[in-house]
Amino acid sequence: MGYHRIVSVVVPGFPDAPEIVRHSDLVTHVPRSCLANLSSDAVEISRLRLFQLPVNTPEIAISAMWHPKLDADPAHRWLRDIVHAVYREVFSC
Repeated sequence: MGYHRIVSVVVPGFPDAPEIVRHSDLVTHVPRSCLANLSSDAVEISRLRLFQLPVNTPEIAISAMWHPKLDADPAHRWLRDIVHAVYREVFSC
């Protein structure tokens, strides 16, 4: 189709992107799952348009990080397991 991306801004997290777009002439792409809580009223109020991109984009990796000293900590391990289980259930991956 002759389209290509020009990356102008990199944000620390997906929730930041729609707010930046709302106040600029930029576009963004975020996982559809990140928009699940965005109601149609919120989209209308913020004047955002949601659409499927006309180009292929690379897969988006979502990672968790922690200090190595916490690897063996039982409470930390428990929390990581819970977060992982919830993520797999919600996003079916």
